[in-house]
Amino acid sequence: MILNPVGATGREVEDAPAYLPGLRASLRSAWPKVWPLLAVGLAIRVLFLLVGAKIYYLGRQSDIYTNGDSYSYLLSFHNLLEYGRYTFDLTEPEAAVGRMPGYPLFYGLHYLIFGSGALQAVAVTQLVLDTLGIWLLYTITARLAPPNSWAPALAALLLAFYPFSILWITVLGTESLGLLLVLLWWATMLLANPRRRNWALLGALLAVIVFVREFLGVCMAITLLYLAVYAMKGRFRSTARRPLVFALAGFLLLYTWWPVRNYMVLGRFIPLKPAAAGYANLREDVQSALSWMLTWTNDVTTGMDELMFAAKPSFPDEVIHTLAEKQLLDSLIVLSRSCASSFHVRMQLQRPDPRAGQASLQGLDQYRKAQFANTLRHHNCNAQVSAGYDRLRESYLQRHPWKGRIAVPLQNLQKVLFKNQLKPGPDGQVSMAQRLSGVLFIWRSVLLAFGLLGAWRYRKVAGLWPGLAFSAIIFVYMAIIFRSMEMRYLLQADVVMLVPAALIIASWLPRRLQKSIRTTVAA
Repeated sequence: MILNPVGATGREVEDAPAYLPGLRASLRSAWPKVWPLLAVGLAIRVLFLLVGAKIYYLGRQSDIYTNGDSYSYLLSFHNLLEYGRYTFDLTEPEAAVGRMPGYPLFYGLHYLIFGSGALQAVAVTQLVLDTLGIWLLYTITARLAPPNSWAPALAALLLAFYPFSILWITVLGTESLGLLLVLLWWATMLLANPRRRNWALLGALLAVIVFVREFLGVCMAITLLYLAVYAMKGRFRSTARRPLVFALAGFLLLYTWWPVRNYMVLGRFIPLKPAAAGYANLREDVQSALSWMLTWTNDVTTGMDELMFAAKPSFPDEVIHTLAEKQLLDSLIVLSRSCASSFHVRMQLQRPDPRAGQASLQGLDQYRKAQFANTLRHHNCNAQVSAGYDRLRESYLQRHPWKGRIAVPLQNLQKVLFKNQLKPGPDGQVSMAQRLSGVLFIWRSVLLAFGLLGAWRYRKVAGLWPGLAFSAIIFVYMAIIFRSMEMRYLLQADVVMLVPAALIIASWLPRRLQKSIRTTVAA
């Protein structure tokens, strides 16, 4: 790491000594051993881009390059380019701060170069970035593994075939870019030479990570804690030369303009983005309904469908306790469907399109969302609907104080560890892609189990705990605090856990087999 705790003396130096090869030197030294794995990983990803993506995403309502979130990234850049306003919805004030600027600018660079072929170009770039992640993971594991271990090759091999990083390379979203940046952050922590410039660059990298995906900003907290601990241990002889100071300075120099710009645009301090993120379908009416549902289920999609479309909405008996609550819910459903603005947007976007004969959500952009939202922007019953769902939530928590606070987090933690449920489509059938996903999720659970065992066994290995802390915080935050969890949010944390998984699997193999594998890899 920057302080090189694995085998280092703890002495701060301005010039890198012999035992600190530096990140670039480490990557170069790893190249002769890792390039065959990179070639395999690249070939697999090219094959998926050319053939596999169309098969896997067969039956989706959009192409292989976009999902429901893609349009907010696209339009944030296009509105900046065409109208001089960074926003994904020109009619929503908070949409100006709804998307962090990192990924829209990443897409925008491709658009400026490739024009109408930008989506395909982004997919190719993400393919390359995902392949480079294999190189970084090899280098990270080599820094942490015992001498002559084949754990680095195993970690790289696992990522080369890791399905959940491969599946996202074609989609316009932050998953692939976020993964590379997190691995680069950890590699920098482990291997960068201890110079003030590198500490400042580490801070700037952390700002870029926040700009790409705000919850990945946990890297910043881990880094500051890590450097503060070493500072308190007296590893640095002068305050001016402490890495904590320069890392924080590098972060603030790149990050500060964002909250300043937000204050200038909206007149209030917004360090990241507001709760509704400027989405017309996520105002207080829907937020309160989601908050109510997340006290008793982690499947809010089914709950929202009941509220919006079911002829006879049905909820568990324990959720609605009295006749008065049943009457309140019935009135809220009527209001939600008639005059609640965000419910109105969602119903319009998810209602089957008779012209197309299928749901129209995936093919719509945010301009259409704004068009629907405008019909109820100023004359709505959002406050009444929000207050009603809040009353239902408070009632449930009063009747089930422990269950209302623990049940959903436990369901989410189970999902983190053992995700394998298959939800049928609108036709009641489970698609081939879903069945394949079920098998892949079993493989993910096996790798995660190895990772947890490795994390416990190697918990005292200096340099491993920043990665373990990152994964633990992401898992806990998504399961307990955020609650409305999607598995793609866990991608970076999952890949980090491949390192302790590789360490412990490598330690179990017989020495003769390890020697044979090392000889094969070297050849």
